[in-house]
Amino acid sequence: VLIVIVSLLIFKYFLEPDFSDPKRVIEQTERLWRKGDFKSYYKYLSDNSKVTYKSFDEFLEIRSIPDSTLKTMKSISINITEIEMDSYEDFKRFEIKAIDKTRDKIDTNTYYRTVFNENGKWKLVWNRELLKKGNEFSQNGDFAKATEICIEAIRLDPFSITARTQIVWCYLRDAERPDYWEDSTVYHLNFLLELDSTNGDIFNAIGAYYSNKNNNKKAVNNFLWAAEYYKDSSSIANAYSNASQNAKNYDVNLAEQYLEKSLAYNDKSRFAWQTFGDLLYSNQKFNRAKEKYLNAIELVEKDKNLDNHTLISLYGQYALTCKKLGLKEEAEEYILKCIRVYPDKKHPIFKELNL
Repeated sequence: VLIVIVSLLIFKYFLEPDFSDPKRVIEQTERLWRKGDFKSYYKYLSDNSKVTYKSFDEFLEIRSIPDSTLKTMKSISINITEIEMDSYEDFKRFEIKAIDKTRDKIDTNTYYRTVFNENGKWKLVWNRELLKKGNEFSQNGDFAKATEICIEAIRLDPFSITARTQIVWCYLRDAERPDYWEDSTVYHLNFLLELDSTNGDIFNAIGAYYSNKNNNKKAVNNFLWAAEYYKDSSSIANAYSNASQNAKNYDVNLAEQYLEKSLAYNDKSRFAWQTFGDLLYSNQKFNRAKEKYLNAIELVEKDKNLDNHTLISLYGQYALTCKKLGLKEEAEEYILKCIRVYPDKKHPIFKELNL
C-alpha cells in the first residue's frame, strides 16, 4: 500500500503543474510555449484568464505563434528576473530576456509576464483577448467600451503596458471623454513610467498627452524619446511624424526635417505622408498637400486593418484640400467616404466640412 501511495504522489508530482514558486511558473510556461505544449501551458493560466476564452480549443486556435515558427525555433538563452512591485502582494512581475534562433535568424526580445496568487497557487495572467477586443472597439470609435474592456484587462494584469497606453489613447481620441479623463491619464502615464522607462510606446503616449494640452515642446521631446527607444523602423518613422505635428506650431522648417527623417526610416508610412500633407495644408500649400495626401491614400488602399479614426482624418483632410482647390466633385467623393466610415457624424472633421 505504501508503495502505491508513494507511486501516486510521484506520478502526481510530475503530472500536475507546480504552482508553489512564481518564478518556477514563469520558467515552466516559457519552456512549454517554445515546446508547443499548449495543453500543459493552458493549465498554468489563472481561472480569470481562462474565462476570456470559450475553451482550451479556442485558446489553441487563436494563439499568436504558428506551428511553423515553433518548429524552427531553438532557444539559446532565457534570463528571468523578478521586478519588485510595491503594494501588489498577490501579483508578481517578471522581466524576460530571451534569445531564440528561428531558421537562420537570431531574435533578442525583452518582455514581461505577470503571475497571480490564486487561492495559494501562483498562476500565469493572460489578457490578450481582452486587449484585442478593446482595440477592436477603439478602431470602431467606441472609446468608452474600449476603455471599459482595458480596465478589465488591468484587473487581470495591473502591470499591462498595452492596456494602460490603450486607455490613454482612448481618452485622447474620445470627443465625449469623461470629466475625470485628465486625472486618469496622468495616473496611468506615471504608472507606466514606473513599469518601464525605456518603452517607446509609453513616451509616444506621453507626447500625445502634451500635444493635447498644446504643450508643443514637451510633446516633441517625448516623441523624440519614443523614436530613440523604438527598435523597428515603422515605429521610429511614426514618432518623427508625431514630433513634426507639434514642431510645426513653433518651427515649420524643423517640422519638415522630422518628416524627412520619418520617410527616410519608412517611405511606405501612410502616417508620414498624411502628416506632410497636414503641414503643407496648414501653410496653404494646397497643391503640394494634395500630392502628399494622395500618397497616403494610395497606401491606405493596401492596408485593410487601418482603424476608422485614422481613416476619416485622412479622407476628411483630403476633402478639405479639394474644396480649397475648387475640386467640388472630388471633395464630395471623399466626404461620402467619411460618412461611410462614421455614419453618425460624431467625428470633429464633419464640423470642418460644414456637415
